[in-house]
Amino acid sequence: MSVIPGATKLYNDPPEGHTSHPVHRPSVGGMGTVALGLAREQVANHYDASIWCVDSSEVASARATPDLERRIIATSSIGPRAFAISREAERSAAAVPADIVHQHGLWTAQSRVTAAFRTRRIPTVVAPHGSLEPWALRRSRWKKRLALATFEWRNLREASCLHATANTEAESFRQLGLRSPIAILPNGVAESWPRSAGEGRRFRERHGLGVQDRLMLFVSRVHPVKGLPLLIEALVMNRLRLHGWQLIVAGPDCGSHAQEVQALANRSGLEGVVRLVGAIVGQDKRDAFAAADLFVHPSHSENFGIVIAEALGAGVPVLTTHGAPWSELVTRDCGWWVPVASSSIADALADALSRSPSELAAMGARGRQLVTSRYTWPSVVERAGAVYRWLTGETARPDFVMVD
Repeated sequence: MSVIPGATKLYNDPPEGHTSHPVHRPSVGGMGTVALGLAREQVANHYDASIWCVDSSEVASARATPDLERRIIATSSIGPRAFAISREAERSAAAVPADIVHQHGLWTAQSRVTAAFRTRRIPTVVAPHGSLEPWALRRSRWKKRLALATFEWRNLREASCLHATANTEAESFRQLGLRSPIAILPNGVAESWPRSAGEGRRFRERHGLGVQDRLMLFVSRVHPVKGLPLLIEALVMNRLRLHGWQLIVAGPDCGSHAQEVQALANRSGLEGVVRLVGAIVGQDKRDAFAAADLFVHPSHSENFGIVIAEALGAGVPVLTTHGAPWSELVTRDCGWWVPVASSSIADALADALSRSPSELAAMGARGRQLVTSRYTWPSVVERAGAVYRWLTGETARPDFVMVD
């Protein structure tokens, strides 16, 4: 089966078939990473998968590991980069063989590429990846209203199937009036990730951290949606419990928000507690998880939160909010899942900071088991393949596809 698992930018199947994935520059996460991970595992399972994107050939090459070499199709674009208009991709969609198109992300003209495939009666799966959540819809409204009016609403309504990463995201689709079937397909981490190891001491040495410091870690874009000001307020409420602890904020700066976060920490008297270290990738990122006692992710809105799965897979307990669909943190006793409010985060922090290293490590071990059993790419690809086979008329509808 040929699958096109695409996204507009790479930066922020039944066996023997071809799937195409249209994607959103190299980054520490995001839709590009999801599309790449999905396509990589599909290729390993004998799908003929390719990724279509509008990145430069240099960016595409940088993301192309040997298994995806020649499978990342970078097409030229015209007009503002924000809209990712690619006449080349639209023309190609009229002729390139494909059995399934799996689009990742919204609000760019890549949706017109998906529509071009759809005119040939090729089934399409559209994954908004949080783009239809209330917080996301309130940002860049002019662009999203224009996209909805010109192509996006039709793309969503006519999709053969919508892809939600959690039940909460599926509920958002229905609240907006979308009636297409919805497949619940979580994101995944590499099967090797929970078995991998990092060196916490190396991370501490690289970033000038003491051997005895206990670390809470944040890894993601430093962006207002991630809720770092809420976390700073929660830390202030726990000021007397912070002796020996440091918060490490790791991630690329978006719109100078990092300066705002550091300034808020300094004004709050936490200049010795909060440290922003910039983006971390590769082994440095794995070492960071190895050094961490606790992972914190106080997001306002998160469709899945792949970094949460990474933290759990690395054996680190997680504190996050109801903005992320991770109620299993509570049911599996591997973290804290609280309302999006500084007071709620503060209460959870008070509990976490009172735990001994061995207690936190035990929670992390339960988190690693959860990820191993449910959130690695092989299990996700198996579920995606079931959706593809249903859409191409080969099998019955999977029970995790909602049709009401």
